[in-house]
Amino acid sequence: MDLVSFKSFLKPGKPATADFVRFLRMLLQGLSTHVVEGDLDDLLAYREETQRLAEQVNEHASSEDILLAVAGTLRSLEEYTRRTTRFAGAQNIELKAALRNTTETIAALTHSRGESVQQLGVIERKIEHASAIEDVRLLRVRLQDCLTMIREESVRLRSESDARMDAMQQKIESLFSPEGGFNPGVIAVDPVTCLENHAAAEKLISERIAGGKPCAAALFVVSKLMMVNRRFGRTMGDEVLFLVAQHVGKSLPPNSVLFRWRGPALAAVVDIQPTFEEVSRKLTRIAGAQLEKNIDADGRNALVPVSVLLFTQRTGASSDPQEVFKAMDHFVAANTTEEQPVHS
Repeated sequence: MDLVSFKSFLKPGKPATADFVRFLRMLLQGLSTHVVEGDLDDLLAYREETQRLAEQVNEHASSEDILLAVAGTLRSLEEYTRRTTRFAGAQNIELKAALRNTTETIAALTHSRGESVQQLGVIERKIEHASAIEDVRLLRVRLQDCLTMIREESVRLRSESDARMDAMQQKIESLFSPEGGFNPGVIAVDPVTCLENHAAAEKLISERIAGGKPCAAALFVVSKLMMVNRRFGRTMGDEVLFLVAQHVGKSLPPNSVLFRWRGPALAAVVDIQPTFEEVSRKLTRIAGAQLEKNIDADGRNALVPVSVLLFTQRTGASSDPQEVFKAMDHFVAANTTEEQPVHS
């Protein structure tokens, strides 16, 4: 990047128009380059937007066009900062979970060691007070049993500890992957909704099917979310998705679990109680609730209605998890085409 000399701005009079334009482009490009790297998709989208706005600043642009480009860049920076803050918060949650896993492993090892030492202490005291050869023989058998138990427990704990550490290492590597952002195949917390991602949903659904526990796999797809993103910015789209997640989460039947699926979709795993038909009616009422979001559009407040599409599928022991996931993804793909305009 060519740097513009500041001398022309320090001399009396106005700087040359070409230098001034180059100076502004340098600032805009700097705002695009020197930002904290969060989620890779967010970063690429932000840089693409700021690059587009920077290209609008040229010698032929009017003062109004230049001001609009600068204002648009600052707004994109604000949106990216908010999303990166949420992304960092989600990573913090994941790291806390990894630390908790380590603490539990250490606690298990310490507790087991304490029990073994206590049993050895009891045997030692009995040996000191043994008065007959029969007592010694009996204590020797108990000592052998205790040592065998310690060896078996040590092997078990070592195996569990290795498994926990491997899982934690994989989690940390997924958080700090070279690509930046979350690995879609790894269970993680979605930074927008603070819900676990679709990998966690797939895991739970697969476990329910493998365990022969019938459940309803439901999708709540926010209608026209892509259009909200384009018109009002991704930050407002995130707020709409978070609004729906709050509404669905507090309305689901007891023991239900809500996840962030893909794109504008949330996934819920719901127990079939008392019947699938009753669960379907309950979910239909949740999706059909009238939701509205107050949006500040171009200096005016707009009350935008938020509609939700519902997909429900019953699963059981004979279900194929991959077919269930395929049907869910197909429903999301078929209902993310934005056709109707959003009026403000």
